[in-house]
Amino acid sequence: MIVIAPVCFECVNYIGRLAGEDGEYVCEAFPNGIPEDLMLTSDHKEPWEGDNGIQFEAFESVDSK
Repeated sequence: MIVIAPVCFECVNYIGRLAGEDGEYVCEAFPNGIPEDLMLTSDHKEPWEGDNGIQFEAFESVDSK
C-alpha cells in the first residue's frame, strides 16, 4: 500500500495534530483545523478562505531568507 503524506507536513507553518482520537491537524493559517479538502488536494500556494493571509512555505525556502 502506498501512503501519500499531505504537503502540509512540509510547510514551516504546520504545527501538528491536536490531542485526542479525532484531533485536528493545525497550522498557523488554520489554528482550529486545516480543511480536509485543502490538506488532501492542494499545496496552498494561493490564498484560501480563512487562511489568515498565510500560505504554504516549504522548509527549504526559510534558509534562503
